[in-house]
Amino acid sequence: MIKNNAVTAIPEVLIQWKADSTIIQEQRMAFTPGESKPISFTWRAPDKKAIVNLAVTVNPEQTIPEENFANNYHYKFVDVEKYVARSCKNKLEEASWDVTYPIITGYHTKPKTYYTYDEEDNPIPHTRWVKDYSNPIWEDVTVTYHESLSAKVIVNTKQGVPTDPKNPKPSDRESRGSWSIIPYAQEKRLDPNDITKAGYGFEVTVETTYQNDWETKVPDGLEDTAHPLGGTFNGPTGVFAEFYDTSNRFVQEVKLERIAGVTGKGKATWVLPQLPPYRLKSGEFVYERKHYTDEDVKDGNYLVLIRVENAGKHNLYTCLSKNILIHGSMYDDIYTMPVPKDR
Repeated sequence: MIKNNAVTAIPEVLIQWKADSTIIQEQRMAFTPGESKPISFTWRAPDKKAIVNLAVTVNPEQTIPEENFANNYHYKFVDVEKYVARSCKNKLEEASWDVTYPIITGYHTKPKTYYTYDEEDNPIPHTRWVKDYSNPIWEDVTVTYHESLSAKVIVNTKQGVPTDPKNPKPSDRESRGSWSIIPYAQEKRLDPNDITKAGYGFEVTVETTYQNDWETKVPDGLEDTAHPLGGTFNGPTGVFAEFYDTSNRFVQEVKLERIAGVTGKGKATWVLPQLPPYRLKSGEFVYERKHYTDEDVKDGNYLVLIRVENAGKHNLYTCLSKNILIHGSMYDDIYTMPVPKDR
């Protein structure tokens, strides 16, 4: 809505619209004294995520004298969203975007008359140019902001702890296959915690890092005219683990739980959800966050594919993969003690 605050008619005034610094439409309108008119314009949003400053200026040429030009300018930031389907072949780990801030960099000047007096006390007019604080100079300043997402995946089969099958201990429960896995890992120069046997489980931990410099570079302007837009952009909203057996068959998808870190910028730690507790013969309850392999899966690489989704302004997305080596079966670790024959 545009209103003519004057008590006189305006035969024609220029109205100008801008998207950031680009003029997108102009028109001229007439107003009777005190008349208000609704105005509208058509604007095509960019085919990408962006923050656009849409502004309208009345009388930008200043061809019509006014007492206050400061109320002839109005702007609004528009956040343009675009959905982009992500896949592990189309990762998006970094993005940037521009924000155009309008700022007052100074003021136009206007003549001001003052008087001095001669010896006979006659006034002598003088003119000087002074700042007209009702007529600010607006300029657009564009700032580029950045955001990034990274992640790290860690798996642990717990098979790196030495055990002795001839002298089993309660602490051997999670590493009972290490008696054969550790020598095999040493021979192949592998990490035994990346190896397990069919039927056993392993832990998955994902560490994510999301960073941005949102509104750390708001430009300075007179009268604090570059007002920050505010708001925050957060880290990933979901981390998922997909499991594929050694024949590359899909096994399961699990959404991980965040156990450390904040939703906003910085680091966060994600783990598998806790499995239902089970009770040992000793009466102790065991609580685990593991993925268990099938007891019949054959030897080979067991794939863990991690998807980190929807981080920041641009829905940053990344994927990671980790292979667990299946070597042997849980049945290899079952022992029977010989019973002496009766004499």
